[in-house]
Amino acid sequence: MKFEIRAHFDALRGIHYISGLETLATISEDCSIKLWDFKNIQKKNLDLEQLTTLRGHIGPIYAVTGSAKAERGLERIIYTAGEEGTIKVWNVPDLPKDDKYPELKGRNFMVAEFDDGVQEPYWHLHTNPFLDVLLAVKSDQIQIWDTKSLMEKARTYKQSDVQQCKADFIKATQPMKTYQASAAEGPSCASWLPTDNTQFVVGYFSSHLVFFNH
Repeated sequence: MKFEIRAHFDALRGIHYISGLETLATISEDCSIKLWDFKNIQKKNLDLEQLTTLRGHIGPIYAVTGSAKAERGLERIIYTAGEEGTIKVWNVPDLPKDDKYPELKGRNFMVAEFDDGVQEPYWHLHTNPFLDVLLAVKSDQIQIWDTKSLMEKARTYKQSDVQQCKADFIKATQPMKTYQASAAEGPSCASWLPTDNTQFVVGYFSSHLVFFNH
């Protein structure tokens, strides 16, 4: 083991590496998202620094993913979801070390929220590397959310512009497509197929795999 970090107060449920920022995002059942500075990970006697904590969820967080596009600026976008049944979208900032609070100059970094009004947990999220869509696994259905308008705005985000964040906040209430699943089976995870970006596969608690066309 090279090193160990610990800052969450409950089970850690997911990690996502943001390559453009050399930052690791971790999510936990303690309702928080923590950002870690990985710029010096190859150095000896590493003192890994926690950059900040993002708050906004009111229940345990089970899923995290980020934009799969390598385009500059889009790698900052991450999606989180969990027990409360709401997907929250964040524009990850550049922050100084030891800033333990999620606001800078009066703003937090949540830029969108996807909420279908059904308070059932989300178990898994996965972005499409070619299309502006998000695959989301809920307790009894699989959803596809349109992220095109979000991606367009993400290209213009400025970290210091407080008013832009408020004015451009996106609130979506209806996924573009839904696929029902029986409560007995229960979808647990999903992934876009790398060989065909219009197809995805879903895993179920019943041990089945099902393939879908988008």
